[in-house]
Amino acid sequence: MINAIGTAEAAKRLGLTSNQVRNLCKRRVIRAKQIGRNWLMDPADVEAAKSRPDGRRTARAGKARKK
Repeated sequence: MINAIGTAEAAKRLGLTSNQVRNLCKRRVIRAKQIGRNWLMDPADVEAAKSRPDGRRTARAGKARKK
């Protein structure tokens, strides 16, 4: 990764917080390299993550929610 960006810059580009970006890196939604406490990622991988779903679970169709 020559042109690497950190979590703060990635958060600006994705409209998320730095903590949310770190969680995406830990879950491997965004390909990143952890160096010490810092996460570095390729800007192209951050742009690609914009078009991917965020991985959140949704309620299953037909399954009633508890009230």
